[in-house]
Amino acid sequence: MSASDKDRIRIELGCPIFIEINEQRKKLSSKIVGLEHKDYIIIRSPGGLEGVLGKLNPGKIFVVKYVHRGVAYGFKTHVLSAITSPAHLMFIDYPKSVVEQSLRAENRYKCFLACNVRAIGVDSPGTVVDISLGGCCFTLPASSQGYNQSLAVGTEIELKLKKSESEAMIKIKGNVTNLVENDTVARVGVIFKDVEAKIKSELKEIIFPLYMV
Repeated sequence: MSASDKDRIRIELGCPIFIEINEQRKKLSSKIVGLEHKDYIIIRSPGGLEGVLGKLNPGKIFVVKYVHRGVAYGFKTHVLSAITSPAHLMFIDYPKSVVEQSLRAENRYKCFLACNVRAIGVDSPGTVVDISLGGCCFTLPASSQGYNQSLAVGTEIELKLKKSESEAMIKIKGNVTNLVENDTVARVGVIFKDVEAKIKSELKEIIFPLYMV
């Protein structure tokens, strides 16, 4: 981890954020809707947990985490004030420091992400059930012939994943590392290869919400 001065805070309007409150095990999601440099940040008032808004009174300290251009950041802040009209918004203190956190390639995160898988003999929708920056595991409905030949170990595949907060898709190439098949589903492990910097950044955008769960 490395600290960066608040003059260098990297955050944009519309950026999704996650809020951690000490008393709550779950994370709250929100979004940046405005800011005044070195003074305050405006976020949408988070919801989803019963009674949580009562815990976010002025002065309440909590942690904000977000991802910007493929890098995860976090900072401590506190509530300055809140309004309910014309929208439920919260003003929080501009951070004095921001911590940068790497998303490590080997860390796998459980998920349930729709995908499309393409290989020789295979062009099928599937579901990614765990993912990291270095690879993933996805499932496909088993065919009557099976996928043993089409997805043999070493086979090159192309995986399409939906980008966060968007209908756009990212394409990632990889090689099959293992295949387990039963009567109803094929479970396929993949290692990514030749991932461009832009795609890696977009992949981090997909993984970050899983990292926060």
